[in-house]
Amino acid sequence: MAPTEEVTRDFCFDRYAKLQKEYRTMLIGIDETGDRLIRDVLTGVPYSENGRKRIGKPPTLLMAAPGFGKTDSAVTIASAIDGRFSFIPFHPEMKVSDLLGADIYDPASGSFYFAEGPVCTSHIVLADEISRGHPKTQACLLQVMEERVAIGSRMDSVLKRIVSKITRLVRITDEPDEVRQIQWIIATGNPFEQEGTYPIPEAQLDRFTTCYGIDAPGREDEKKIRLTSVYDPNDERNSPKVQKVTTLKEIYDMTNFIIRYVRPINQLPDDSANELLQRYMENSRPKGKSDGERRVSAPSELRDFVDNYVKAGLSPRANFHFEAASRTLAFFRERNYISVDDIKDVARLVMAHRIMLKPLAKGRGVKQQDVVEEILRLTPLP
Repeated sequence: MAPTEEVTRDFCFDRYAKLQKEYRTMLIGIDETGDRLIRDVLTGVPYSENGRKRIGKPPTLLMAAPGFGKTDSAVTIASAIDGRFSFIPFHPEMKVSDLLGADIYDPASGSFYFAEGPVCTSHIVLADEISRGHPKTQACLLQVMEERVAIGSRMDSVLKRIVSKITRLVRITDEPDEVRQIQWIIATGNPFEQEGTYPIPEAQLDRFTTCYGIDAPGREDEKKIRLTSVYDPNDERNSPKVQKVTTLKEIYDMTNFIIRYVRPINQLPDDSANELLQRYMENSRPKGKSDGERRVSAPSELRDFVDNYVKAGLSPRANFHFEAASRTLAFFRERNYISVDDIKDVARLVMAHRIMLKPLAKGRGVKQQDVVEEILRLTPLP
């Protein structure tokens, strides 16, 4: 690829359009999913490393029925980015070492060496059907998704004991002094099938910045799926192929440009967007000790609904993810500030998977998305 140009607003929109084109070449009728994935990879979420804050990629969870294009969507976007990509199909027998790596005995030297797994070596990781992995295996991703480190076990041949191995996740280049880090975790899941699956732990769900489904294509789009040739049986070289249209450095630079370009939500002259985000956060939580100063905007109908059905609402960590996703959406809506509409639209992507329901909710058919819709409907605008 050509050397990276100086990153500007127009440059970001150009790369966005190129990623869109590659996605729409391979998948028909689910353009919104592609747009969301592109915004995700260009979003920056703060995380802690060695006593300072850095910016990392937001983990993404795609939940949809089989055959709706979850895996193809993730693979297509990943294939359009020039970086190391790992496709990991989860299954019940999967072990932590399959993800992080394992000790290998070298008979020539009589010692062990550590062979790093795909999570430690890939810039983009697709955890396909993640709910098929045992919770113990999924748990090794907690630090990967939050602190951007992989913590495993290895054999120390000198000490002759098992020790913890902490691996800082993948940098843009292999240069020794490289500090720019990019790793994007994309997971897919099936919301219907329960046979052979495990629930995704709540602590892990809270680490996903966004979670969304894939709607069925419209009638005309579904016709196009049959009419559009994605494979040439006479010469497969003529079949459509995803082209690499951007680099890791460009992704990193565009992410930081967007953060600088869009003003922080707490520094706007109009506090409406910041106030609405705060109302959504606190109105998602059931009755607690601090109710005297919280949920002041919630009408009694909403408070009663949340108290009846919600076990736990959004954690303070969700603030970072909420603002980050809203910022990128505002940028690609051609604004340098976050609006009330951005907060409302992002809420459906950021909130639902973080809400824990009481057993009563399941008995009455109340879902997490229903809670979010009630919060959006009943929370008054500032």
